[in-house]
Order: sequence, then structure tokens, then C-alpha cells
Amino acid sequence: MKKDVSEALGFVPQKEIVYNKLLPYADKLDEESNEILAQIKGNLARAVQVRELWPGVLFWTRKLSTYIRLYGRKFSKDDHVLFIKLLYELVTIPTLEIGIMQGFARLLVALLKKKELLSQDDLELPWRPLYELYERILYSKTEHLGLNWFPNSVEGVLKMLVKSCRPNSSCPAPATTCQGLVSVFVLGVDSAASCLPGT
Repeated sequence: MKKDVSEALGFVPQKEIVYNKLLPYADKLDEESNEILAQIKGNLARAVQVRELWPGVLFWTRKLSTYIRLYGRKFSKDDHVLFIKLLYELVTIPTLEIGIMQGFARLLVALLKKKELLSQDDLELPWRPLYELYERILYSKTEHLGLNWFPNSVEGVLKMLVKSCRPNSSCPAPATTCQGLVSVFVLGVDSAASCLPGT
């Protein structure tokens, strides 16, 4: 059965919504979902290439969110990984508006939700950009001065995002790395930049 589905779609889907098979037009869903997914991938890629966050990237990420609600994770493992990496890059843009960041974060959490679909071998996310986002927003030095305003929901969204990303966070374990992590998280001294590879 799974082989028939993969032949019809052209890929092995990560996880479909099983109840869709009970719909009266179930025989047309594969063609419909493939067409919508191709539109999302093509237009999202174009919007990112031309750096059009609004309305391009925001519109097509919302379309992806709707796609997941309607069809589940009906895309290949490679597409799943690429969607996550793209959303991770978007959500950690330093100058991103909070409202847009929250939308990207919620979609990223949805993509990471089924932990059994992706192992750490399939996907590895750098920990530092997410840590810097968390630090910049939750420990803002300018919000209490009235220079920034963050909605009450942002803390919950960020904590949910950190929890979802944790199983796939890259954290190599040499002694210098551990010392750097201790400096950042325990002592509050940002000396990790000189200790961690790729930072």
C-alpha cells in the first residue's frame, strides 16, 4: 500500500492524515496535494531568493501551515528537513518583527512536532542562533525603557520552540566547548565564541 502511495506521489510521504482516505474524493487527493505542495515550494523559494518577507514568505509559509493541517506531513523526508532549516533561518533573523517571528516559530514547532520522523542524523540545528534570539527577547535591555514592546505570548512561543528544537540541536562535547557553554549559561560571560567551532 505504501509503495502504491509513493509511486503515485513520486516520494515516500513522512506522515499523512489517515482519515483523508475516508473522504469521498480520496482518489483525487494525491494529485491535489502534489500540485499545492509544488506551488508552495516554488513560490516560497522565489520569495526567499528575492528577500521578500512581506507578503511573499509570510503568505507562502501560511500556505504551508494550511497544507499541514489539511494533508499532514505529506512531503518527502528531504523536503521536511529543508522546510525546517529554512524556517529556522527565518525565525532567527535578528531584525525580524516579533509578530512575523511568532508565526514562523509556530510553523517550525509544527514541523518538528513528530520527533520519530527525523533523527539527529537527518537534521542538526545550531544551538547558538536560537540562544541569541531567546536572550535578545526575554532578557531585553531596552523593553523596560519603552524602546521595545513584546506581546505576552512571545515567552510561551519561544519556550515551546526551544523545547521542540532541543533533540536536534548540535552540541559537540570537547572540553573547550563545555567550558564555553558553562561561561555562557552559568557565569553569563560570552566567551563561548572563542571556544565553539563555527562561531
